[in-house]
Amino acid sequence: MREKYIKKVTKELSVPHNQKCEIIRDLNEAFDSAKEHGETEEQVIDRLGTPKDFADNIHEQYGINCIERQKRKKQIQIGIAITTMIVTFVIGILIRTSRVPENVIGQADSMTSIQVSGTVIDLSMLFMSLGIVALVIAVTLIIRYIRRK
Repeated sequence: MREKYIKKVTKELSVPHNQKCEIIRDLNEAFDSAKEHGETEEQVIDRLGTPKDFADNIHEQYGINCIERQKRKKQIQIGIAITTMIVTFVIGILIRTSRVPENVIGQADSMTSIQVSGTVIDLSMLFMSLGIVALVIAVTLIIRYIRRK
C-alpha cells in the first residue's frame, strides 16, 4: 500500500528530479517514523490525503501553480504533436522522392518491357497519413489551449 501511494505521488509531482527524490525520501521517512510510533500505513495515508492532494500541497510549498503545471503539460503535448507531424512529413517526402519510377527495373535509364505485378505498400502515403493525423491533433490541441487561456 505504501509503495503504491508513493508511486502515485511520484506521478503527480511536477518538480525537478532532484527535488522529487528528496520529497520521496522524506515521504518514506514519514512512513517509517509513523510505523515506529505505532501508526499503520492506512492511517498515514489518511493523514497525508490522496496522492494528488499531497502533490498539490508540495507544489504550493515550492511555489508551483497547478494552472502553470497544466499549461506546461499542454505546451509539451502541442510540441510533441508538431514534432511528430514534421518528422512524419519529412520521412514521407524523402520516401516519395527516392522512389524508383514505375516500369523501371534496377534504376535503368530507359523503359523496359518487363512488368512487375503485385501489391506494393506505399510507405510514403502511410507517413503522409500519419503526418496529417498529427497535424489534426496539433491543431486541435492549439485551439483548445487558446480557448482556455
